[in-house]
Amino acid sequence: MKYYLGAIVAAIAGVSVYGYGQKYLLWPAFSTMNREFSKGTPLYLTEHSRVLSTFGGHYDFAAYIIISLPLILGLIYASKNLWLRGLLAVLSMVEYWMLMLTASRTSLFALLAGITVMYLIFGYKGSWFTAFRDWLVVMFLAFVILVTSGSMSERLAQVIDLKQLKNDFKDSISAPAVNKLAWDNFGITRPTPKPRWQADTPPTEKKPKPKSKINKPADVYVEPYINPYFKNSTNSALLNKPPTYSKFSLKYGLSFGIRFDSLWPKAIHGFEKNPLLGSGYATLVKNRNWEETTAESTDNDYLRMLGETGLLGLLSFMAILFIFVSKLWKLIVKTKPLQSFDTKFILITTGIAMTVGILINALFIDVFESSKVAYTFWAFTGLILAVITKFNKHKRNETK
Repeated sequence: MKYYLGAIVAAIAGVSVYGYGQKYLLWPAFSTMNREFSKGTPLYLTEHSRVLSTFGGHYDFAAYIIISLPLILGLIYASKNLWLRGLLAVLSMVEYWMLMLTASRTSLFALLAGITVMYLIFGYKGSWFTAFRDWLVVMFLAFVILVTSGSMSERLAQVIDLKQLKNDFKDSISAPAVNKLAWDNFGITRPTPKPRWQADTPPTEKKPKPKSKINKPADVYVEPYINPYFKNSTNSALLNKPPTYSKFSLKYGLSFGIRFDSLWPKAIHGFEKNPLLGSGYATLVKNRNWEETTAESTDNDYLRMLGETGLLGLLSFMAILFIFVSKLWKLIVKTKPLQSFDTKFILITTGIAMTVGILINALFIDVFESSKVAYTFWAFTGLILAVITKFNKHKRNETK
């Protein structure tokens, strides 16, 4: 078990360092977000690009953090070595910062919900005061990192008015000695001290940036690019026509707009075709069954299950997770109140926390269809069930 846990911690440290390198050190990123990227072309992240999983996407990386970060937090309580606990605490904050760089809003709420469930179990089997105190510390640190991050706070500001809160937080910080790179990494502009000979000079008025002629969603950062090669072609009228966006995209952003306008209605339509069995795998984004599609996505795993496999498919799949969580919860109920948490208890608690987080994440992401996430989730599930099986056999042998 220690070897497995050591491998997991080492993997988390490795992907966190590589994610930092992608964002700030121009390390090459490799993605499978579309057919061209999946050929293995090295990519370099731009200002608004999100940190990717290796040969995956930013949503895959965010889901991986939902699974692994509660484990890191839990192992802090199970470890008796102060140096190791400090190392795990630093690693947990670094991994949380990686979540900020993925800018996945759903994954953020899913992670915080999973961590909250974990601390509720800690209070149930330990001390409510200690659990609530530690939960407050974790939530406070999470909030500070969230507000000081550029990518995630901007994305949240599209649905929640965080702009004023972020500006107030910036104004309350004054640290002129901090390195510029560190401020830039946190998405904050370092305050520039005014020279003495300009103290009485009236400030110059900054010219406002010209507004875009195109009404764009909040998560579209650049103007559409027109290739000059096609300027005089027969299709120039079509190519030079500015894009139009739906009312949902303009109000909630392009990410939510495509769900409301296209993906979710198609899944509901597939469910209506056959409520019990659905319309079949890989049929939701097709107009005809023989069409070849470049990608399959619904961005809501429950609607995708209903659309592709119907009510029977959804209930069958959810039954697996229900049985898994119920086994863990029964073992927690049988456990006597603990003064300190061992690794076995942490694994069981983490299993429930990560499952809650993944289930919330599945509301807006097809997380169970992602092979990178599925391998990690089901492997971790099997590891926890193996611990339970061994624990139960040990108890039976003691009784005999």
